[in-house]
Amino acid sequence: MTEEPLSSAESLRLIESMIQRAKNQFNEDGFLYLFWGWLILFCCIAEFILARMHFAYPWLIWLLTWVALAYHIIYIRRKRRKRVVTTQSDHFLGMVWIAYIIALFLMVVLGNIYEARGQHFWEFGNSLLLLLYGIPTFTTGMVLKFKPLWIGALGCWTLAMIAPFLPPDYHDLPLALAMIIAWIIPGYLLKVQHRKQTWTSNS
Repeated sequence: MTEEPLSSAESLRLIESMIQRAKNQFNEDGFLYLFWGWLILFCCIAEFILARMHFAYPWLIWLLTWVALAYHIIYIRRKRRKRVVTTQSDHFLGMVWIAYIIALFLMVVLGNIYEARGQHFWEFGNSLLLLLYGIPTFTTGMVLKFKPLWIGALGCWTLAMIAPFLPPDYHDLPLALAMIIAWIIPGYLLKVQHRKQTWTSNS
């Protein structure tokens, strides 16, 4: 038996379906935004509370992010195995987030070097973190044409400008608010969108 050629309308529908599926491959269900958003929000609030309880090393709570990073890598590898379509957009966004993680790691290392030399890097370090958070969030929002993400990135950059005017003891709070605006709210909206798309495709 020979396969019948697709009509023009069928070909267009097939291409549209593939584009739509490819568009939703990157964090399509919002899970990673919610995972990191809630984790960093927790770390910010926990560090804020521990500092007020005069805990000697409140920053130790951030060691949880290393455990989370290991889980993130495992999660991405498993998800890639199930991926049906890989596009240039997927590759581009992946490289953006890798660059972000590298820059974030280097910033933490540099921050510790400055602190060890008696220079108070982290008095303005959270503003730099907020600037970094905004870059991949904005890029992803523009590529996926998902407005809540790039609005969240603008929120990060706005908070980065506000943070220097706050007392140093309160610098965790803009970071916590940024997670709600940039990752948690968009994450839930992505989750709702994904459920609607899954329901539509199955109906």
